Amino acid sequence: MAEKTEKKESEKKVINLEDFYTLENESNGFWHEPVIDGIPMGMQFLVIGVHSDEGVSLMEHYDRLSREIKKEKDPEIRAKKEAENDAERVAALVKGVRAAEGYELKKGDKKVDFSLPMVRDFLLNAPLVKMNLIEFAINTANFMNRKKSL
Repeated sequence: MAEKTEKKESEKKVINLEDFYTLENESNGFWHEPVIDGIPMGMQFLVIGVHSDEGVSLMEHYDRLSREIKKEKDPEIRAKKEAENDAERVAALVKGVRAAEGYELKKGDKKVDFSLPMVRDFLLNAPLVKMNLIEFAINTANFMNRKKSL
């Protein structure tokens, strides 16, 4: 009878708490390559989560700006400012940009270096990428410990 008990003990599944979401993971971020219409973009973004301390602070800041923008009477100016604010909100969650393996980042003939204005301008002109990145940053499942990182 004791043998059956020992066998059942060894068959138990292990729950490793390190495999779950952590705030540290959201704060450090993970590399993410957007896939648009089923096609990997070839460009990776180091994205922090919106639930990290920095992410919460950033979202509050851009929410305040958004409330101010809504006071604008001219609909064209308001729409332009809202689009810029949305792009900047998402760009602020990006802490790095790199080319995926086998790719090189260029704008025209010039090599691209990471900067917040560069990311903001890119996202302003690439709404599907912007949506993909904010969806990634919001989903806490993306910040679980990963056995293999990009």
